Amino acid sequence: MKEKQTRELIDELFERHSVPSIPVKFFPKPITTKLDISKKLEDAGLSQFADTVTATEKTFGALIINTVTRERWFEFYGAPSSTDVRHEFKHYLELLGLDYIRKRPDN
Repeated sequence: MKEKQTRELIDELFERHSVPSIPVKFFPKPITTKLDISKKLEDAGLSQFADTVTATEKTFGALIINTVTRERWFEFYGAPSSTDVRHEFKHYLELLGLDYIRKRPDN
């Protein structure tokens, strides 16, 4: 999704759930993290593969909470999908102690 579409979706989610809006920040590229799976394989008794196994994980969204100032905001990296946006919004609702309201097809 492009930034404009993401903003429209998140505004619609704030409105649908009647929760206070928080800032949304966008960054041009997704965060790519290289994960070392070798420790998990060693723990599972598969040490012959332990030296060669890694995986790459891409992050397209995050709910950021500043524990000192109690500020909250969403960060989106690259072009997040609508699933990524909803996923991060659900984290925000969990923080507020609310349930996610699905949009009905007839609305």
